[in-house]
Amino acid sequence: MMLQIRNFIIVTSFIIAFFSCSNHELKPANYVQWVEDPKNGLNTEKKIGDLVFSIQYKPTDYIVLQQSQKPIIDSSDYYRIKHDIEGLLYFNFSISNTDNSKSPLYYKINSAEEFQYRISYFSFEISNDIHLVYNNDTFPCLLHHFERTYDLMPKVNIVLGFEKPENFIENEIEQDLQFVYSDKIFGVGRTQLIIDKKHIKEIPKLKISTYAAEN
Repeated sequence: MMLQIRNFIIVTSFIIAFFSCSNHELKPANYVQWVEDPKNGLNTEKKIGDLVFSIQYKPTDYIVLQQSQKPIIDSSDYYRIKHDIEGLLYFNFSISNTDNSKSPLYYKINSAEEFQYRISYFSFEISNDIHLVYNNDTFPCLLHHFERTYDLMPKVNIVLGFEKPENFIENEIEQDLQFVYSDKIFGVGRTQLIIDKKHIKEIPKLKISTYAAEN
């Protein structure tokens, strides 16, 4: 009897371990929530003085859902959108004050001209000062979009796309993703933020409907 109980515990533990290591499948809304949940490690931040620099890694399937804007995605839409966007690695990069009181566009600002320069810099130039490091290789920022919030949100938010490393597969990732920003605005110098590879490997699978009407 004791041997049977022991064997049952061993088998049960093996099954639990197997499924906990397997990436589970989530419906679109749950997938988005999982990606954006800080507990899952796809975003990280660093405080430097009065400023907070943070990044959010956005998996390819997350971008597909953003482009689709549908609660359910079928295979036709999924593969059509994925084909158009999968050549890049996507991030959100944000800068905020530690007290969230005001946009960092006003941080230690001295003139209206300086404010306009910051708008211009984040709109057109910042991509030159950002790169991604993976497996000791450096990858340039190929796409960036500065989201003007007109003081509705007390932060700077920029959507970024980097050249994707050759043969990059999320659940087979070999090294951490290192995001590097060489600041020219706030006097903080070089800032590095890291997304741990183990969190990228844990990204769940997206549930794709066989038929558009499927729940």
